[in-house]
Amino acid sequence: MKNLLIIASLLLASPQMRATTIGPSPEPKISLEKALELAKAYVRNKKIDVSHHYIDRIWIGYQEGQPDRRWIVSWSPKPEEVNETKGWIVLTVKLDGTVADDKGSAPWIDSRMLERDKTVPPTEIKPVQTK
Repeated sequence: MKNLLIIASLLLASPQMRATTIGPSPEPKISLEKALELAKAYVRNKKIDVSHHYIDRIWIGYQEGQPDRRWIVSWSPKPEEVNETKGWIVLTVKLDGTVADDKGSAPWIDSRMLERDKTVPPTEIKPVQTK
């Protein structure tokens, strides 16, 4: 415990740590609601099947070292329909209104890797040995 307090004190006293603290960001030029509207329109126009998904998050930030902030809209597979999907669907909405799916879908864990044991409560998932 004493070591933890010393480390915490050093970190708080360090000028480098204070300099890297992220402060408030300017309000985005496109609202969350508008970003969601643009992402949904993109899904419709590109005929991306999201029928086995639900929107699980929308956030604004920098994605993988991109120089500009953007809205990131993510659809997660519905757990009961995961076998019908290729994983998460992730779209980005730049603050100029451009929508891209350059990330495409992020793979979902292979359902064969997980198997629910009927004797274990549903909240516990047991790994299955694969060949």
